[in-house]
Amino acid sequence: MSEPTSESSSRTSRTSRPAPRVVRIGRLQIALNVILQSVAVIALLIMANFLAFRHHRSLDWSGTSAFSLSPQTTAVLKQFQEPGKAIVYFFDVGSPVYHDTVRLLQEYENQSNRKLVLEVVAAGMDPQRARELQAKYKFDSRENIVILDYKGKSKWVEASDFAEMEELPPEKQRPEEGVVARVKNFKAEQYITAAMMDLVEEKQNKVYLVTGHGELDLSKPDFQMARQAMEHQNLKLDNLSLTGVDKIPDDANTVVIAGPQQDFSERDLKLLSEYWGHNGRLFVALGPEAEATNLSAWLNARGVTLRNDRVIRVTGKLVENVVQKYEVRPAEGTFTAASRITQPLTGRNTGFIGETQSMIPVDSMFRAGEIAIVPLVLSAPEWWGEIDPITEGSLPTYADGKDHKGPLALAVAVEKGAVRDPKVQLETPRLVVVGNGLFLNDTGLKVLRDNRDFFVYSLNWLLNRESLLELPAKDRPLNDILLTNDQQVRLGFLLVLGIPICFGVLGLYYLGWRNGWNLLTITVVVVCLGLILWGAEETVRRWASGADSSAPATPAASPNSN
Repeated sequence: MSEPTSESSSRTSRTSRPAPRVVRIGRLQIALNVILQSVAVIALLIMANFLAFRHHRSLDWSGTSAFSLSPQTTAVLKQFQEPGKAIVYFFDVGSPVYHDTVRLLQEYENQSNRKLVLEVVAAGMDPQRARELQAKYKFDSRENIVILDYKGKSKWVEASDFAEMEELPPEKQRPEEGVVARVKNFKAEQYITAAMMDLVEEKQNKVYLVTGHGELDLSKPDFQMARQAMEHQNLKLDNLSLTGVDKIPDDANTVVIAGPQQDFSERDLKLLSEYWGHNGRLFVALGPEAEATNLSAWLNARGVTLRNDRVIRVTGKLVENVVQKYEVRPAEGTFTAASRITQPLTGRNTGFIGETQSMIPVDSMFRAGEIAIVPLVLSAPEWWGEIDPITEGSLPTYADGKDHKGPLALAVAVEKGAVRDPKVQLETPRLVVVGNGLFLNDTGLKVLRDNRDFFVYSLNWLLNRESLLELPAKDRPLNDILLTNDQQVRLGFLLVLGIPICFGVLGLYYLGWRNGWNLLTITVVVVCLGLILWGAEETVRRWASGADSSAPATPAASPNSN
Protein backbone atom coordinates (compact mmCIF):
# COMPACT_ATOMS: atom_id res chain seq x y z
CA MET A 1 0.00 0.00 0.00
CA SER A 2 3.01 2.24 0.44
CA GLU A 3 3.88 2.49 -3.26
CA PRO A 4 0.59 4.11 -4.45
CA THR A 5 0.88 6.61 -1.60
CA SER A 6 4.35 7.79 -2.73
CA GLU A 7 3.28 8.09 -6.35
CA SER A 8 0.24 10.17 -5.43
CA SER A 9 2.34 12.50 -3.23
CA SER A 10 4.85 13.11 -6.03
CA ARG A 11 2.05 13.91 -8.45
CA THR A 12 0.56 16.29 -5.93
CA SER A 13 3.91 18.13 -5.47
CA ARG A 14 4.35 18.47 -9.21
CA THR A 15 0.86 19.81 -9.74
CA SER A 16 1.19 22.31 -6.84
CA ARG A 17 4.05 24.29 -8.49
CA PRO A 18 2.84 27.41 -10.32
CA ALA A 19 3.39 27.41 -14.04
CA PRO A 20 6.06 29.88 -15.27
CA ARG A 21 4.64 33.10 -16.55
CA VAL A 22 5.52 33.97 -20.08
CA VAL A 23 5.60 37.67 -20.86
CA ARG A 24 5.47 38.51 -24.50
CA ILE A 25 7.04 41.79 -25.55
CA GLY A 26 5.94 43.20 -28.83
CA ARG A 27 8.18 44.76 -31.42
CA LEU A 28 6.82 48.20 -30.69
CA GLN A 29 7.81 47.93 -27.02
CA ILE A 30 11.32 46.77 -27.96
CA ALA A 31 11.68 49.66 -30.36
CA LEU A 32 10.50 52.18 -27.77
CA ASN A 33 12.89 50.74 -25.18
CA VAL A 34 15.85 51.01 -27.57
CA ILE A 35 14.85 54.55 -28.49
CA LEU A 36 14.58 55.62 -24.85
CA GLN A 37 17.96 54.07 -23.99
CA SER A 38 19.56 55.78 -26.99
CA VAL A 39 18.03 59.14 -26.04
CA ALA A 40 19.28 58.72 -22.46
CA VAL A 41 22.82 57.91 -23.62
CA ILE A 42 22.82 60.87 -26.03
CA ALA A 43 21.51 63.17 -23.27
CA LEU A 44 24.27 62.02 -20.92
CA LEU A 45 26.89 62.62 -23.59
CA ILE A 46 25.54 66.12 -24.26
CA MET A 47 25.54 66.94 -20.56
CA ALA A 48 29.08 65.61 -20.13
CA ASN A 49 30.31 67.66 -23.11
CA PHE A 50 28.52 70.77 -21.82
CA LEU A 51 30.11 70.43 -18.40
CA ALA A 52 33.52 69.73 -19.94
CA PHE A 53 33.18 72.81 -22.16
CA ARG A 54 32.13 75.12 -19.33
CA HIS A 55 34.54 73.72 -16.73
CA HIS A 56 37.56 72.67 -18.74
CA ARG A 57 40.62 71.53 -16.83
CA SER A 58 43.84 70.15 -18.26
CA LEU A 59 46.81 68.42 -16.67
CA ASP A 60 50.37 69.14 -17.74
CA TRP A 61 52.54 66.04 -17.30
CA SER A 62 55.54 67.49 -19.17
CA GLY A 63 58.79 67.66 -17.23
CA THR A 64 59.23 71.42 -17.84
CA SER A 65 55.53 72.42 -17.36
CA ALA A 66 55.65 73.68 -20.91
CA PHE A 67 51.86 73.83 -21.24
CA SER A 68 50.96 75.33 -17.84
CA LEU A 69 50.10 78.97 -17.27
CA SER A 70 51.64 80.85 -14.37
CA PRO A 71 49.50 82.17 -11.50
CA GLN A 72 50.17 85.72 -12.74
CA THR A 73 48.63 84.95 -16.13
CA THR A 74 45.64 83.27 -14.51
CA ALA A 75 45.11 86.35 -12.32
CA VAL A 76 45.17 88.64 -15.37
CA LEU A 77 42.63 86.45 -17.18
CA LYS A 78 40.27 86.71 -14.21
CA GLN A 79 40.25 90.50 -14.64
CA PHE A 80 38.43 90.22 -17.98
CA GLN A 81 35.07 91.90 -17.49
CA GLU A 82 33.84 91.26 -21.03
CA PRO A 83 34.92 88.99 -23.89
CA GLY A 84 38.23 89.70 -25.61
CA LYS A 85 39.93 88.28 -28.69
CA ALA A 86 43.31 86.71 -29.29
CA ILE A 87 44.25 86.30 -32.95
CA VAL A 88 47.25 84.20 -33.95
CA TYR A 89 48.29 85.50 -37.38
CA PHE A 90 51.19 83.71 -39.05
CA PHE A 91 52.49 84.28 -42.54
CA ASP A 92 54.93 81.40 -42.05
CA VAL A 93 53.13 78.44 -40.44
CA GLY A 94 56.41 76.53 -40.70
CA SER A 95 57.89 78.73 -37.98
CA PRO A 96 59.28 76.67 -35.07
CA VAL A 97 57.08 78.63 -32.61
CA TYR A 98 53.78 78.41 -34.53
CA HIS A 99 52.34 75.27 -32.94
CA ASP A 100 53.62 76.16 -29.46
CA THR A 101 52.01 79.60 -29.75
CA VAL A 102 48.65 78.13 -30.79
CA ARG A 103 48.72 75.59 -27.94
CA LEU A 104 49.62 78.31 -25.44
CA LEU A 105 46.74 80.57 -26.56
CA GLN A 106 44.37 77.60 -26.40
CA GLU A 107 45.30 77.25 -22.73
CA TYR A 108 44.68 80.99 -22.28
CA GLU A 109 41.21 80.49 -23.78
CA ASN A 110 40.45 77.51 -21.54
CA GLN A 111 41.62 79.23 -18.35
CA SER A 112 39.57 82.35 -19.12
CA ASN A 113 36.29 80.37 -19.23
CA ARG A 114 35.93 81.48 -22.84
CA LYS A 115 36.16 85.20 -22.02
CA LEU A 116 39.16 85.20 -24.32
CA VAL A 117 38.19 83.87 -27.74
CA LEU A 118 40.99 82.45 -29.88
CA GLU A 119 41.17 82.77 -33.66
CA VAL A 120 44.00 81.23 -35.72
CA VAL A 121 44.66 82.73 -39.16
CA ALA A 122 47.23 81.33 -41.59
CA ALA A 123 47.79 84.00 -44.22
CA GLY A 124 48.31 81.52 -47.05
CA MET A 125 45.18 79.49 -46.27
CA ASP A 126 42.76 82.36 -45.61
CA PRO A 127 43.97 85.40 -47.61
CA GLN A 128 40.65 87.26 -47.34
CA ARG A 129 40.63 87.15 -43.53
CA ALA A 130 44.33 88.05 -43.55
CA ARG A 131 43.61 91.21 -45.57
CA GLU A 132 40.78 92.17 -43.21
CA LEU A 133 43.11 91.90 -40.20
CA GLN A 134 45.88 93.85 -41.94
CA ALA A 135 43.49 96.68 -42.75
CA LYS A 136 42.11 96.80 -39.21
CA TYR A 137 45.28 96.42 -37.13
CA LYS A 138 47.81 98.01 -39.55
CA PHE A 139 50.59 95.43 -39.79
CA ASP A 140 52.66 94.01 -42.63
CA SER A 141 51.31 90.98 -44.46
CA ARG A 142 54.48 88.94 -43.85
CA GLU A 143 54.36 89.26 -40.05
CA ASN A 144 54.07 86.43 -37.53
CA ILE A 145 52.19 88.05 -34.64
CA VAL A 146 49.61 87.61 -31.88
CA ILE A 147 46.90 90.29 -31.80
CA LEU A 148 45.01 91.04 -28.57
CA ASP A 149 41.76 93.01 -28.69
CA TYR A 150 39.84 94.05 -25.57
CA LYS A 151 37.28 96.82 -24.99
CA GLY A 152 38.08 98.50 -28.28
CA LYS A 153 41.83 98.58 -27.50
CA SER A 154 44.27 96.39 -29.37
CA LYS A 155 47.92 95.42 -29.21
CA TRP A 156 50.04 92.96 -31.11
CA VAL A 157 53.31 91.28 -30.22
CA GLU A 158 55.80 89.74 -32.63
CA ALA A 159 56.38 86.00 -32.53
CA SER A 160 60.09 86.56 -33.26
CA ASP A 161 60.44 87.52 -29.58
CA PHE A 162 58.81 84.34 -28.32
CA ALA A 163 61.82 82.03 -28.46
CA GLU A 164 65.56 81.86 -28.21
CA MET A 165 67.04 79.63 -30.89
CA GLU A 166 70.17 77.52 -30.72
CA GLU A 167 71.99 75.52 -33.34
CA LEU A 168 71.50 71.77 -33.19
CA PRO A 169 74.44 69.39 -32.79
CA PRO A 170 75.74 68.26 -36.21
CA GLU A 171 74.41 64.70 -35.74
CA LYS A 172 70.87 66.04 -35.26
CA GLN A 173 70.87 68.51 -38.15
CA ARG A 174 69.01 67.83 -41.40
CA PRO A 175 70.05 70.67 -43.73
CA GLU A 176 68.20 69.15 -46.68
CA GLU A 177 64.95 69.64 -44.73
CA GLY A 178 65.91 73.02 -43.28
CA VAL A 179 66.37 71.65 -39.75
CA VAL A 180 69.56 73.17 -38.32
CA ALA A 181 68.25 74.96 -35.18
CA ARG A 182 65.73 74.42 -32.42
CA VAL A 183 63.85 76.40 -29.77
CA LYS A 184 66.07 76.62 -26.69
CA ASN A 185 63.51 78.36 -24.47
CA PHE A 186 59.98 79.59 -25.08
CA LYS A 187 58.98 82.90 -23.50
CA ALA A 188 55.77 83.80 -25.31
CA GLU A 189 53.84 83.93 -22.04
CA GLN A 190 55.99 86.84 -20.86
CA TYR A 191 55.13 89.00 -23.86
CA ILE A 192 51.49 87.96 -24.26
CA THR A 193 50.64 88.41 -20.58
CA ALA A 194 52.45 91.76 -20.46
CA ALA A 195 50.43 93.00 -23.44
CA MET A 196 47.22 91.60 -21.96
CA MET A 197 47.91 93.21 -18.61
CA ASP A 198 48.30 96.61 -20.24
CA LEU A 199 45.00 96.20 -22.10
CA VAL A 200 43.20 95.26 -18.88
CA GLU A 201 44.77 98.16 -16.97
CA GLU A 202 42.85 101.38 -17.37
CA LYS A 203 45.92 103.64 -17.33
CA GLN A 204 48.82 103.37 -19.77
CA ASN A 205 52.27 103.85 -18.25
CA LYS A 206 54.40 106.61 -19.75
CA VAL A 207 58.18 106.64 -20.09
CA TYR A 208 60.16 109.81 -20.87
CA LEU A 209 63.63 109.75 -22.45
CA VAL A 210 65.82 112.68 -21.46
CA THR A 211 67.42 114.58 -24.38
CA GLY A 212 69.82 117.47 -24.77
CA HIS A 213 73.03 115.82 -23.54
CA GLY A 214 73.83 113.51 -26.46
CA GLU A 215 71.66 110.65 -25.15
CA LEU A 216 70.00 107.95 -27.19
CA ASP A 217 66.37 108.91 -27.73
CA LEU A 218 63.37 108.16 -29.94
CA SER A 219 64.81 110.14 -32.86
CA LYS A 220 68.06 108.14 -33.02
CA PRO A 221 68.25 105.37 -35.67
CA ASP A 222 70.36 103.14 -33.37
CA PHE A 223 67.74 103.18 -30.60
CA GLN A 224 65.04 101.22 -32.43
CA MET A 225 65.39 97.88 -30.62
CA ALA A 226 65.06 99.47 -27.18
CA ARG A 227 62.13 101.53 -28.45
CA GLN A 228 60.46 98.43 -29.85
CA ALA A 229 61.01 96.55 -26.59
CA MET A 230 59.26 99.32 -24.64
CA GLU A 231 56.39 99.56 -27.12
CA HIS A 232 55.88 95.80 -26.85
CA GLN A 233 55.26 96.40 -23.14
CA ASN A 234 52.48 98.83 -24.15
CA LEU A 235 54.38 101.80 -22.77
CA LYS A 236 53.70 105.30 -24.02
CA LEU A 237 57.00 106.96 -25.01
CA ASP A 238 58.09 110.57 -25.38
CA ASN A 239 61.29 112.61 -25.45
CA LEU A 240 61.90 115.12 -22.67
CA SER A 241 64.19 118.15 -22.92
CA LEU A 242 64.89 119.47 -19.43
CA THR A 243 65.75 122.94 -20.73
CA GLY A 244 62.19 123.66 -21.81
CA VAL A 245 60.23 122.55 -18.72
CA ASP A 246 59.80 123.74 -15.15
CA LYS A 247 59.42 120.23 -13.83
CA ILE A 248 59.35 116.64 -15.01
CA PRO A 249 55.73 115.95 -16.09
CA ASP A 250 53.41 114.45 -13.50
CA ASP A 251 52.50 111.58 -15.84
CA ALA A 252 56.12 110.37 -15.97
CA ASN A 253 56.05 106.85 -14.54
CA THR A 254 59.73 106.34 -15.40
CA VAL A 255 62.53 108.52 -16.78
CA VAL A 256 65.32 106.98 -18.88
CA ILE A 257 68.77 108.59 -19.28
CA ALA A 258 70.45 106.54 -22.02
CA GLY A 259 74.17 107.26 -22.40
CA PRO A 260 74.63 111.03 -22.08
CA GLN A 261 77.82 112.46 -23.60
CA GLN A 262 77.68 115.90 -21.92
CA ASP A 263 77.17 116.77 -18.29
CA PHE A 264 73.92 117.90 -16.68
CA SER A 265 73.48 121.48 -15.48
CA GLU A 266 72.53 122.38 -11.93
CA ARG A 267 69.03 123.22 -13.14
CA ASP A 268 68.69 119.81 -14.81
CA LEU A 269 69.76 118.05 -11.63
CA LYS A 270 67.32 120.15 -9.57
CA LEU A 271 64.47 118.87 -11.75
CA LEU A 272 65.69 115.29 -11.29
CA SER A 273 65.91 115.81 -7.50
CA GLU A 274 62.34 117.11 -7.34
CA TYR A 275 61.14 114.14 -9.38
CA TRP A 276 63.11 111.73 -7.16
CA GLY A 277 61.60 113.33 -4.06
CA HIS A 278 58.12 112.51 -5.35
CA ASN A 279 58.87 108.77 -5.57
CA GLY A 280 60.47 109.07 -8.99
CA ARG A 281 61.72 106.10 -10.98
CA LEU A 282 64.86 106.37 -13.14
CA PHE A 283 66.93 104.16 -15.41
CA VAL A 284 70.45 105.53 -16.03
CA ALA A 285 73.04 104.10 -18.44
CA LEU A 286 76.30 106.04 -18.00
CA GLY A 287 79.72 104.99 -19.26
CA PRO A 288 83.18 106.24 -18.21
CA GLU A 289 83.77 107.96 -21.56
CA ALA A 290 81.21 110.67 -20.72
CA GLU A 291 82.35 113.78 -18.90
CA ALA A 292 79.43 113.77 -16.49
CA THR A 293 80.87 114.86 -13.17
CA ASN A 294 77.67 116.57 -11.99
CA LEU A 295 75.45 113.59 -12.89
CA SER A 296 77.88 111.19 -11.18
CA ALA A 297 77.77 113.33 -8.04
CA TRP A 298 73.96 113.33 -8.16
CA LEU A 299 73.96 109.52 -8.35
CA ASN A 300 76.44 109.40 -5.46
CA ALA A 301 73.97 111.39 -3.34
CA ARG A 302 71.38 108.67 -4.14
CA GLY A 303 73.64 105.86 -2.95
CA VAL A 304 75.67 104.79 -6.03
CA THR A 305 79.33 105.72 -6.48
CA LEU A 306 80.54 105.41 -10.09
CA ARG A 307 84.27 104.61 -10.00
CA ASN A 308 85.26 106.09 -13.40
CA ASP A 309 87.33 103.05 -14.35
CA ARG A 310 87.32 100.71 -17.36
CA VAL A 311 86.38 97.11 -16.58
CA ILE A 312 88.65 94.89 -18.71
CA ARG A 313 90.51 91.61 -18.90
CA VAL A 314 93.70 90.83 -20.83
CA THR A 315 93.87 87.41 -22.49
CA GLY A 316 96.52 85.84 -24.69
CA LYS A 317 96.22 83.50 -27.65
CA LEU A 318 98.42 80.43 -27.30
CA VAL A 319 100.11 78.81 -30.30
CA GLU A 320 102.29 75.79 -29.44
CA ASN A 321 102.30 76.87 -25.78
CA VAL A 322 103.65 80.31 -26.69
CA VAL A 323 101.56 83.47 -26.31
CA GLN A 324 101.36 85.04 -29.78
CA LYS A 325 98.76 87.78 -29.27
CA TYR A 326 97.26 89.65 -26.34
CA GLU A 327 93.71 90.95 -26.37
CA VAL A 328 91.93 93.47 -24.14
CA ARG A 329 88.41 92.20 -23.62
CA PRO A 330 85.58 94.54 -22.61
CA ALA A 331 83.39 93.97 -19.59
CA GLU A 332 81.48 90.73 -19.16
CA GLY A 333 79.41 89.59 -16.22
CA THR A 334 76.76 87.28 -14.84
CA PHE A 335 73.22 88.13 -13.80
CA THR A 336 72.73 87.65 -10.07
CA ALA A 337 69.78 86.29 -8.09
CA ALA A 338 69.88 89.18 -5.62
CA SER A 339 67.00 91.12 -7.19
CA ARG A 340 63.60 90.27 -8.62
CA ILE A 341 64.78 92.07 -11.77
CA THR A 342 67.41 89.49 -12.63
CA GLN A 343 65.96 86.34 -11.04
CA PRO A 344 64.56 85.15 -14.43
CA LEU A 345 68.10 85.57 -15.85
CA THR A 346 70.06 84.17 -12.91
CA GLY A 347 73.36 82.56 -13.88
CA ARG A 348 73.35 83.72 -17.49
CA ASN A 349 76.41 85.47 -18.84
CA THR A 350 76.25 88.81 -20.60
CA GLY A 351 78.58 91.45 -21.94
CA PHE A 352 78.78 95.09 -23.01
CA ILE A 353 80.14 96.87 -26.05
CA GLY A 354 82.35 99.90 -25.54
CA GLU A 355 83.68 101.01 -22.16
CA THR A 356 82.03 100.00 -18.88
CA GLN A 357 82.68 101.37 -15.40
CA SER A 358 82.14 99.63 -12.09
CA MET A 359 80.19 100.98 -9.12
CA ILE A 360 79.89 100.53 -5.36
CA PRO A 361 77.24 101.58 -2.82
CA VAL A 362 77.71 104.61 -0.62
CA ASP A 363 78.62 102.76 2.54
CA SER A 364 77.22 105.26 5.03
CA MET A 365 73.77 105.34 3.39
CA PHE A 366 73.70 101.56 3.02
CA ARG A 367 74.65 100.92 6.66
CA ALA A 368 72.16 103.47 7.94
CA GLY A 369 69.36 101.68 6.11
CA GLU A 370 68.46 104.73 4.03
CA ILE A 371 68.65 102.71 0.83
CA ALA A 372 68.52 99.11 -0.31
CA ILE A 373 71.08 98.47 -3.05
CA VAL A 374 71.74 95.14 -4.78
CA PRO A 375 74.09 94.19 -7.64
CA LEU A 376 72.35 93.07 -10.82
CA VAL A 377 75.39 92.12 -12.92
CA LEU A 378 78.73 91.00 -11.44
CA SER A 379 81.97 90.44 -13.30
CA ALA A 380 84.18 87.41 -12.69
CA PRO A 381 87.32 87.87 -10.53
CA GLU A 382 89.50 87.87 -13.67
CA TRP A 383 88.18 91.28 -14.69
CA TRP A 384 89.47 94.44 -13.03
CA GLY A 385 88.75 98.16 -13.14
CA GLU A 386 91.59 99.95 -14.96
CA ILE A 387 92.09 103.50 -13.70
CA ASP A 388 94.51 104.75 -16.36
CA PRO A 389 93.22 105.54 -19.86
CA ILE A 390 93.70 102.70 -22.34
CA THR A 391 95.52 103.77 -25.49
CA GLU A 392 95.69 101.85 -28.74
CA GLY A 393 98.60 99.46 -28.87
CA SER A 394 99.20 99.52 -25.10
CA LEU A 395 98.84 96.47 -22.90
CA PRO A 396 97.32 97.40 -19.51
CA THR A 397 98.26 95.41 -16.44
CA TYR A 398 96.59 95.23 -13.06
CA ALA A 399 98.16 97.51 -10.46
CA ASP A 400 97.44 96.34 -6.95
CA GLY A 401 96.28 99.17 -4.68
CA LYS A 402 95.46 101.42 -7.63
CA ASP A 403 93.13 99.52 -9.92
CA HIS A 404 89.88 97.97 -8.71
CA LYS A 405 90.01 94.23 -8.18
CA GLY A 406 87.19 91.97 -9.36
CA PRO A 407 84.52 90.80 -9.00
CA LEU A 408 82.94 94.16 -9.81
CA ALA A 409 79.34 95.38 -9.92
CA LEU A 410 78.44 96.52 -13.46
CA ALA A 411 74.78 97.32 -12.76
CA VAL A 412 72.84 97.93 -9.53
CA ALA A 413 69.29 98.57 -8.36
CA VAL A 414 68.54 101.14 -5.64
CA GLU A 415 65.38 101.65 -3.61
CA LYS A 416 64.94 104.28 -0.92
CA GLY A 417 62.77 103.27 2.03
CA ALA A 418 62.38 99.69 0.84
CA VAL A 419 60.39 97.16 2.87
CA ARG A 420 61.86 93.68 3.27
CA ASP A 421 58.52 91.91 2.85
CA PRO A 422 58.01 91.49 -0.93
CA LYS A 423 54.24 91.24 -0.41
CA VAL A 424 54.13 94.85 0.81
CA GLN A 425 54.33 97.37 -2.01
CA LEU A 426 54.99 101.03 -1.24
CA GLU A 427 55.47 103.99 -3.54
CA THR A 428 59.19 104.58 -3.05
CA PRO A 429 61.93 106.15 -5.21
CA ARG A 430 63.67 103.53 -7.35
CA LEU A 431 66.76 103.65 -9.52
CA VAL A 432 68.60 101.28 -11.87
CA VAL A 433 72.14 102.22 -12.91
CA VAL A 434 74.18 100.51 -15.65
CA GLY A 435 77.83 101.52 -16.02
CA ASN A 436 77.78 101.42 -19.84
CA GLY A 437 76.65 104.29 -22.05
CA LEU A 438 75.99 102.09 -25.10
CA PHE A 439 73.87 99.58 -23.20
CA LEU A 440 70.68 100.50 -25.11
CA ASN A 441 72.38 100.80 -28.48
CA ASP A 442 70.93 98.57 -31.22
CA THR A 443 74.26 96.83 -31.76
CA GLY A 444 74.55 95.72 -28.16
CA LEU A 445 70.94 94.60 -27.85
CA LYS A 446 71.07 92.69 -31.13
CA VAL A 447 74.18 90.72 -30.22
CA LEU A 448 73.25 90.18 -26.56
CA ARG A 449 69.52 89.41 -26.46
CA ASP A 450 69.52 88.87 -22.68
CA ASN A 451 70.35 92.56 -22.24
CA ARG A 452 67.06 93.47 -23.88
CA ASP A 453 65.19 91.23 -21.44
CA PHE A 454 67.21 92.77 -18.61
CA PHE A 455 66.11 96.25 -19.73
CA VAL A 456 62.45 95.17 -19.95
CA TYR A 457 62.59 93.53 -16.50
CA SER A 458 64.18 96.68 -15.07
CA LEU A 459 61.35 98.81 -16.47
CA ASN A 460 58.73 96.44 -15.05
CA TRP A 461 60.36 96.70 -11.63
CA LEU A 462 60.49 100.48 -11.86
CA LEU A 463 56.81 100.52 -12.88
CA ASN A 464 55.72 98.30 -9.97
CA ARG A 465 54.80 95.48 -12.35
CA GLU A 466 56.68 92.81 -10.41
CA SER A 467 54.13 90.16 -11.33
CA LEU A 468 55.51 90.18 -14.87
CA LEU A 469 58.98 89.39 -13.51
CA GLU A 470 57.69 86.00 -12.32
CA LEU A 471 57.01 84.75 -15.85
CA PRO A 472 60.31 83.01 -16.64
CA ALA A 473 61.13 81.57 -20.04
CA LYS A 474 60.47 77.83 -20.27
CA ASP A 475 63.60 75.97 -21.20
CA ARG A 476 63.36 73.21 -23.76
CA PRO A 477 65.90 70.45 -23.03
CA LEU A 478 67.49 68.83 -26.05
CA ASN A 479 65.56 65.58 -25.95
CA ASP A 480 63.79 65.84 -29.30
CA ILE A 481 63.57 62.74 -31.48
CA LEU A 482 64.40 63.77 -35.03
CA LEU A 483 63.25 61.24 -37.64
CA THR A 484 64.42 60.91 -41.19
CA ASN A 485 61.89 60.52 -44.01
CA ASP A 486 62.58 56.77 -44.08
CA GLN A 487 61.88 56.48 -40.36
CA GLN A 488 58.72 58.57 -40.67
CA VAL A 489 57.34 56.23 -43.38
CA ARG A 490 58.08 53.16 -41.23
CA LEU A 491 56.47 54.77 -38.20
CA GLY A 492 53.41 55.65 -40.27
CA PHE A 493 52.99 52.04 -41.38
CA LEU A 494 53.38 50.86 -37.78
CA LEU A 495 50.67 53.19 -36.49
CA VAL A 496 48.20 52.86 -39.37
CA LEU A 497 48.55 49.16 -40.15
CA GLY A 498 50.90 47.44 -37.71
CA ILE A 499 49.00 47.91 -34.45
CA PRO A 500 45.53 47.02 -35.87
CA ILE A 501 46.98 43.95 -37.59
CA CYS A 502 48.54 42.76 -34.33
CA PHE A 503 45.17 42.86 -32.59
CA GLY A 504 43.58 41.16 -35.60
CA VAL A 505 46.13 38.31 -35.49
CA LEU A 506 45.55 37.79 -31.76
CA GLY A 507 41.81 37.67 -32.38
CA LEU A 508 42.30 35.18 -35.22
CA TYR A 509 44.36 32.86 -32.99
CA TYR A 510 41.77 33.07 -30.24
CA LEU A 511 38.96 32.28 -32.68
CA GLY A 512 40.93 29.31 -34.06
CA TRP A 513 41.56 27.98 -30.56
CA ARG A 514 37.87 28.19 -29.71
CA ASN A 515 36.79 26.40 -32.91
CA GLY A 516 39.56 23.78 -33.06
CA TRP A 517 41.24 25.11 -36.20
CA ASN A 518 44.72 24.06 -37.26
CA LEU A 519 46.94 26.70 -35.67
CA LEU A 520 49.88 25.79 -37.97
CA THR A 521 47.78 26.70 -41.01
CA ILE A 522 46.82 30.01 -39.40
CA THR A 523 50.51 30.73 -38.71
CA VAL A 524 51.47 30.10 -42.34
CA VAL A 525 48.70 32.43 -43.55
CA VAL A 526 49.77 35.16 -41.11
CA VAL A 527 53.43 34.91 -42.20
CA CYS A 528 52.43 35.16 -45.88
CA LEU A 529 50.31 38.24 -45.17
CA GLY A 530 53.18 39.77 -43.22
CA LEU A 531 55.59 39.27 -46.15
CA ILE A 532 53.10 40.89 -48.53
CA LEU A 533 52.70 43.92 -46.24
CA TRP A 534 56.47 44.20 -45.77
CA GLY A 535 56.92 44.24 -49.54
CA ALA A 536 54.28 46.96 -49.87
CA GLU A 537 55.97 49.02 -47.17
CA GLU A 538 59.36 48.73 -48.88
CA THR A 539 57.83 49.79 -52.19
CA VAL A 540 56.20 52.88 -50.66
CA ARG A 541 59.39 53.78 -48.75
CA ARG A 542 61.59 53.58 -51.83
CA TRP A 543 59.06 55.59 -53.81
CA ALA A 544 59.03 58.29 -51.12
CA SER A 545 62.84 58.35 -50.97
CA GLY A 546 63.01 58.63 -54.75
CA ALA A 547 60.52 61.51 -54.74
CA ASP A 548 62.56 63.40 -52.12
CA SER A 549 65.82 62.92 -54.03
CA SER A 550 64.28 64.17 -57.29
CA ALA A 551 62.80 67.29 -55.65
CA PRO A 552 64.85 70.52 -55.63
CA ALA A 553 66.94 71.04 -52.52
CA THR A 554 65.49 73.26 -49.81
CA PRO A 555 67.86 75.90 -48.46
CA ALA A 556 68.77 75.38 -44.83
CA ALA A 557 67.16 77.75 -42.35
CA SER A 558 69.43 79.83 -40.18
CA PRO A 559 68.88 80.02 -36.42
CA ASN A 560 67.52 83.56 -36.77
CA SER A 561 65.45 83.04 -39.89
CA ASN A 562 62.25 82.99 -37.89
